[in-house]
Amino acid sequence: MLRKILIEARKKKGLKQKDVSDALGVSQSAYSNIEKGKRNPSVPLAKKIGSLLEIDWAELFKEI
Repeated sequence: MLRKILIEARKKKGLKQKDVSDALGVSQSAYSNIEKGKRNPSVPLAKKIGSLLEIDWAELFKEI
């Protein structure tokens, strides 16, 4: 589940949603919507998320 992958990875790094959104250059609400599964990231953004949270970015598209 996308939500679970992102939340666990973010918390493992000790980051808040705002920290992640700032690092990605998106609004906190935009990142929150990705984490909630309400919005799908673009491939370039998914790659940034994967790099930041040290997860395989392709995992973000498995359930889409």
